[in-house]
Amino acid sequence: METPIQQVILPESRTLYPGLSIETEYRPAREVGGDFFQILPHPTDGSTLIVTGKGLQAGMLVALLVGTIRSTAELTSSQKLVIVSDGILEATDADGKLFGFDRVAELLRNSTPVKALADAAQLFGQNDDISLVAVTRTT
Repeated sequence: METPIQQVILPESRTLYPGLSIETEYRPAREVGGDFFQILPHPTDGSTLIVTGKGLQAGMLVALLVGTIRSTAELTSSQKLVIVSDGILEATDADGKLFGFDRVAELLRNSTPVKALADAAQLFGQNDDISLVAVTRTT
């Protein structure tokens, strides 16, 4: 459960911006989580900045994401972007198996909503905060 501060900091779970539909899901592993993200629409040019992370590594992650998004945008027609935290990938079952990239990719290929993806990882064996952001172009 999010603390009152986290409820103020984290965006609504479903938000419409001009030309975009953004879904988010956040599940802290403990009473207070450490994953945070913000969605910042530019007021005039229609662009949207998504900032996500935890601590110093967040800056490095954002730099990597920006490069990945730019190169992907050149190769695809970039209709949906889904960002998942390590809490999903590293969810571990009772036998020590990771939820992993392949399972996430399969669920995304089947157009699984972010809430259902978070549910699946949480039920599999949540050990860390679970954060998801899905941005879908609507126009």
